[in-house]
Amino acid sequence: MNQFQFMLMTFTITEWIGFGLASLPLIFFGIYILLFVRRKVYSAPFIVLGMFILLSYYYLQLSILTIILITTYVILINIFVVVNATELKAKINQMFQFGKHDDPLRIVNYDKEMIYELIYDAVSFMSKNKIGALITLERTTKLDDFMKNGVTLNSPITSEMLTTIFYPGTRLHDGAVIIRGSFILAANVYYQPTTKPVLGKLGSRHRAAIGISEVTDAVTIVVSEESGRLSLTYGGQLEPVYLDTFKQTLANYMENRPHFES
Repeated sequence: MNQFQFMLMTFTITEWIGFGLASLPLIFFGIYILLFVRRKVYSAPFIVLGMFILLSYYYLQLSILTIILITTYVILINIFVVVNATELKAKINQMFQFGKHDDPLRIVNYDKEMIYELIYDAVSFMSKNKIGALITLERTTKLDDFMKNGVTLNSPITSEMLTTIFYPGTRLHDGAVIIRGSFILAANVYYQPTTKPVLGKLGSRHRAAIGISEVTDAVTIVVSEESGRLSLTYGGQLEPVYLDTFKQTLANYMENRPHFES
């Protein structure tokens, strides 16, 4: 009988309970990352460090080494939460939406390139003519609660529809448009603007776009009424974008940003 087997046999009930309590958070968090995070490489340091913590606890109990390893693990968890705050919030919201079924308008298979082209045509016209606009594209976070203060449209996307909505003087030109898949779900939607300090002088549209990106994983396009400049917001950040790279940048935000599998 080796030393490892001897230690297992001599564990008291209290020690086994302590070991179980110490193991559960490590196992749960490792499985959670492995199952839900698209970038599986995120799980590697947690799994390796978790194994070292368990081995250290087996052999050394609550030694200085074990405490250091646990502290490092907690620091890694905090870094992971900060880096993926938007995606975590979206996934948590999705997990607790009991009894809410998918909207029949949520089309899984649609021509994304065509949608990006239609949106490009609209924002290109609005940018050149300095027509302010706020267009939010839904990703994994349902935006149904935000649509309650707007006007429901349920209309297929066309560039003409988008430019008409935001044309100055129309009843719907204020607020945002929400897009799900290939449909414009609602217009004249208002978001809570961000309260965090931002660099530069930003108007109400830009602050609203940042605000919605802080609480969902949606991507929002902003067309400045003063300058015609384009911006995208995601994860609480605002990024200027140019017309010649707009479609590719939008596709990168919609498809390649770290997010949870549907």
